[in-house]
Amino acid sequence: GPSRSVAGGAAYHGAGTFNSGILLFRATAAGRRFAAQWHRNVASPERGSRFWGKTSDQQVFNAMVRRERQWPGVGGRRGEWIMRRLHEDWDGNLSLGALPLPLFMNGHGYFVQAAHRSLQVSPFAVHATYSLDNHDGVAKRQRFREAGLWLADGEEYFRGRFLALNASVPPAVAAALGAARSAGQSPNHIGVHAAA
Repeated sequence: GPSRSVAGGAAYHGAGTFNSGILLFRATAAGRRFAAQWHRNVASPERGSRFWGKTSDQQVFNAMVRRERQWPGVGGRRGEWIMRRLHEDWDGNLSLGALPLPLFMNGHGYFVQAAHRSLQVSPFAVHATYSLDNHDGVAKRQRFREAGLWLADGEEYFRGRFLALNASVPPAVAAALGAARSAGQSPNHIGVHAAA
C-alpha cells in the first residue's frame, strides 16, 4: 500500500505491476522515443511480437520495461526511486522512476484504504483504477463525484428528476422511541414500528 511505498521505494514498486494510469514522461529524446514506441506497440503491435495479444496499454508498458522471462524483470533498491535492470531495449538508455503512492494514489489506496487520511497527506493526483466492475469514463467520473473530487459537471448534469433520501427520524417515531426508553422498554416493538 501507500505507506509501504515510501519505505520500499523502487524495491517495492518494481515487485508489482506498474500502473499506467498516472505517468510522467520527461521530454528527452529517450522519453519521446519510449512514448512513441509504446503507442505503436499498443495501437498496432507487430504480429508475433511480445506485445501481440496484450489487451491494455498497461500490459504493453510492463512488457516493454521488464526483462523477459524474469520476475520482476526490473530491479530497485529500498529508499531509492529509480529502477535498475530494465528490459535490454531500454536499459542504459532510459530512466524509470516510481511516483510515491501517497502523493499519486491509485484507486484502491484512495477510495478503499483511505490511505490519505491515515497518512495525513493530500495527494497531487488520484487514479480511478477499475471501478464499479467497469473502467469506462462514466464509472470513473461517478467514483470521483462520490469522493468530492469531480468538479467538471456542467449545469445539465443537475437538471431533471432525482430521488432524494431523507434519513432523519420523523418526530412521531422519535417520540415513540423516547417513550419506550423512558419506560425501560426495548424500542423494538409494534408500537414504535407502527409510528414509523
